[in-house]
Order: sequence, then structure tokens, then C-alpha cells
Amino acid sequence: MKKLFFVAAMTLSLGTAAFATTVDTNDMMTVQVMDDFVPVKLEEVPQAVVDAVTKAYPEQTLKEAAVRQEEESETQIYKLTLVAEDGTETSVLFTDKGEEVK
Repeated sequence: MKKLFFVAAMTLSLGTAAFATTVDTNDMMTVQVMDDFVPVKLEEVPQAVVDAVTKAYPEQTLKEAAVRQEEESETQIYKLTLVAEDGTETSVLFTDKGEEVK
């Protein structure tokens, strides 16, 4: 009887080993971020946006700007890169009316 259990256990263990496979974890995936913002000169940013940014972030200065047209409305969204005194950069979004997009 012991031999029967031993043979059964060996048969089951050998049968499950056939299903073991190695998984290749070296597959690389490339992700492309779709960013519809078009760079613009700082002089082209509406004054309402500039005023709102300087009011909301008085310790930071504008470095660069980009704009995107919203499809469902006629609103333009401005993506502004701000630089703090210590050199850290922050990106914020504002509408063309000067409202911050959270």
C-alpha cells in the first residue's frame, strides 16, 4: 500500500512539472504620451492668464507656455511651466479666461 501511494505521488508530481513554464520578464513596453499642447511664446499668453498665474503663484516665474484647444468647447487651455527660486519646476493648467484647471 505504501508503494501504491508513493507511485501515485510520484506520478502526480511528474505530471504537474510538465505544466511549469518560465516567464520571460524582459519584455519592454513603450508608452507614448499623447500631449496635444502646442508651444507658444510667453508674449502670446493672454494677460488674464498671466495675471491669474502671478496672483496664484507669486513666488514663481513663467518659464514656458503651451496651448491646447478643447474640442467640446471653444476654451483654450494653457499649460504653463513655472520656476521657483530654488529652481524646481511646476506645470499648471489655466483656461484662456484665467481660471486654474485642477
